[in-house]
Amino acid sequence: VRRIVSITILALMVGLLTGVACSTDTEEEVVAPVAAPAPVVEAETSRLQVIKDRGKVICASRNDVPGYGSLDASGNNVGFDIDLCRAVAAAVLGNNNAIEIRLITASERGPTIQSGEVDLLVRTV
Repeated sequence: VRRIVSITILALMVGLLTGVACSTDTEEEVVAPVAAPAPVVEAETSRLQVIKDRGKVICASRNDVPGYGSLDASGNNVGFDIDLCRAVAAAVLGNNNAIEIRLITASERGPTIQSGEVDLLVRTV
């Protein structure tokens, strides 16, 4: 059951990364030829390779919402959002501890993920 949940979460995260990698510029979509999806695949592959080369998944989150993202008594990030980040790291890198949590505000969510500063946005979205 855990494996199925992990695979499902990974599929959802890949879908989110795909959505981020896609251009939101409608002019490019209208002008682009039928073969336009190829660059998107290359962008995904490139991002995935960056993560693999780095050896960790950088996740944007918060640490002030118990149950989603907070600090335990030892100062470790815990919660559902952190577990999602760990599931992606386990699926992509084979190590659920290969994560870095970057704390961001609500207004920083879009710019942070769009700039590529983080790989995954898991901030109580």
